[in-house]
Amino acid sequence: MIGSLANQARKKWAGKVRICVVSTDKDLLQILEDKDHFWNFSKDERISGKDVSERMGVRADQVAELLALTGDTVDNIKGLPGVGPNTAAALLREFGTIDSMLANLESVENLKSIRGASRIRSIIEANGAILEKSRKLTLIESGLAVEKSLDRLELGAVQRKELGDLFEGLGIGRLLLARLDKLERGGSLKKPEKKSESDGTKKSPKKSAKEAAVKTEKKSAKKNAAKSASKKAKKAVRKSAPKKAANAARRSAKKKMPTAPTKTAKRSAKKAAKKKAK
Repeated sequence: MIGSLANQARKKWAGKVRICVVSTDKDLLQILEDKDHFWNFSKDERISGKDVSERMGVRADQVAELLALTGDTVDNIKGLPGVGPNTAAALLREFGTIDSMLANLESVENLKSIRGASRIRSIIEANGAILEKSRKLTLIESGLAVEKSLDRLELGAVQRKELGDLFEGLGIGRLLLARLDKLERGGSLKKPEKKSESDGTKKSPKKSAKEAAVKTEKKSAKKNAAKSASKKAKKAVRKSAPKKAANAARRSAKKKMPTAPTKTAKRSAKKAAKKKAK
């Protein structure tokens, strides 16, 4: 429905409308044109049609075929085994479409931009049926006549009570209603930027990234130092173990050896002998 409505709007208001797709589903990136926007409302993140290639590695019109090659676990689409997003993007950048790739399979194994290109060719040849099915599943239909009059879709006032009753009956929508109420009160859905503890000023993203990198480096240095100290300690223990064992053996041998009689013991023995002789 979303793809078809977007297509209908473009035909009716050619050049006068920009489409904004409100969703968290990355599959819908494929219906964007350069001036359109994708709004992930849960993260308050916007992606323009021309920025899709930076995000996905391919143009918006290639997203469906990218997902067909890689598969999509969320939608239970298999895709080609062993083909990840980087490989799939490299194939589409080289050939443009899956059809062009299939028509030039012998060229796949010669691609220097793909590691194990000959293996990738074998995977494509062995999984042609899966690839074709995946293509059908990832493509969003945009030619349906969903609405006879798009004017009916003009945004009006929110029917808060009716919407609340519907959500309550379905057992959904509490968070959405809370967000809606916040907007109606003039609030914003944007998350407040973090402030530094020292002066209360906003942290710049670049500075935060640098601080995170420094912290990571310090942790890594401490970890490496601890490992080094542990290795040295173990080595020292191994070296000292034979000496300790030898010393312990000598002490044990001394304890077992008979002790020489003392002078007092000798005198006592002589007296006892004399008494016995008498």
